Amino acid sequence: MDGFYKLGTLEFYGTNNSASSLPGCLDGVDVEVFAGTTASFSPTTPFGPNNSQGIPVNDRVNFAASAIDGLETDRIILSNFTSTANDIFIVTEILADGEFIKGLPAPGPLAVFCAALAFLALRRFQKTTR
Repeated sequence: MDGFYKLGTLEFYGTNNSASSLPGCLDGVDVEVFAGTTASFSPTTPFGPNNSQGIPVNDRVNFAASAIDGLETDRIILSNFTSTANDIFIVTEILADGEFIKGLPAPGPLAVFCAALAFLALRRFQKTTR
């Protein structure tokens, strides 16, 4: 997250695929925020279009009256996911109070280029020392 926020809800979006039974099977999650404060949420609140078994494909967690209600944070750590389908579920994106949450950044193109350059230099050095 790019700053400190007071969050009220997290929404987990599954694929809008009426032929699949997996989206919408998220049943519980632990949410950790600033200073290691954690709250467990089970069950989650289903919403949105239905999957092939008539279950809404999205799930919502409301922080009201929980240990993290009203806390400001610049990070969210999600763990201990549970599911109604043998711990199998699909999450395509996560929104906090309607805003998209960015995951861990991917290595930048410069980092990938530098790693490849170092690898090539190492290989060349190994060939000349043999």
